[in-house]
Amino acid sequence: MSISKNRLGNGFSLLEVLLCIALLAIVASLSAPNLAGLILDSRKRVIFNELHGFLAFGRWTAVSKQSLVTICPLSTSGVCVDDWNRPISAFIDADKDRRPDDGILLKQLTLDLKGFTLTSRTAGRGYFRFNSEGAAHGSMGSLLLCPHNQRLETMAYMPVNLAGRFRVEDDRDHDGIIRTASGTKISCP
Repeated sequence: MSISKNRLGNGFSLLEVLLCIALLAIVASLSAPNLAGLILDSRKRVIFNELHGFLAFGRWTAVSKQSLVTICPLSTSGVCVDDWNRPISAFIDADKDRRPDDGILLKQLTLDLKGFTLTSRTAGRGYFRFNSEGAAHGSMGSLLLCPHNQRLETMAYMPVNLAGRFRVEDDRDHDGIIRTASGTKISCP
């Protein structure tokens, strides 16, 4: 008993403290890259959850208001542009001019894209449009989320089909390519 009392009373030896610090440094250095990847993966999930909710809102609004709803980033002059790193707007667009009817925005979304770049694959249109039945008006399109550091995170792809439905696909095998059901290969620029 007296040995353990003396041991507790004197604290730790310098050697024990140095070994503990060295062990903590090794564990921290091994987990840092994994932690950065986990943070980016979490941010990617948040981005796509927000996009999914925003597209669902646009589709629901088109059905409930029985009107065309356009979703796109707007320029400073209020017309759709194909720059998805800008705030994204949803608006009624009955006249199909890619501008909010009567200047009214239904909703706007600003994404935290830190660590990522968001681009559209809409054949140069830069917008999505839903009709009164909730289907895509015109043609299909998709969004592509590319990480700035592809060693830490994989790309993700969100296609919107003609029925107006959307889903998210990840680069599961981490090769920098997503293969669609039709065989198309999609990669980040």
